[in-house]
Amino acid sequence: MRPSSLEVLDLTLPVVADPELETLIETRVGQLVRQLSSTSSPTGGSRGELGVRFFEKRRRKAGGLGGWLTGTAKGEEEICWEAWKLKITLTTPRTETGELHV
Repeated sequence: MRPSSLEVLDLTLPVVADPELETLIETRVGQLVRQLSSTSSPTGGSRGELGVRFFEKRRRKAGGLGGWLTGTAKGEEEICWEAWKLKITLTTPRTETGELHV
């Protein structure tokens, strides 16, 4: 995957055009929405968290004899360079005009 960028409202946002990744994200978000929808409280809302982590693959350095014994002598390792914890609240309108009360 090679990232590119997109200009939106004077912001430069990183973008990865990968259909497999988009499908995975849509699937997981759909699972979260279904889970939260099935567990809504009597007040009409439910809460959850969604974790997103960004990784970079780096080539492993040869670890000498110790690396050979532990299996870390070759290949790549994934390094997490950023992690997000998103708090999600699903609510339902309380009035006929569609005002949301959180």
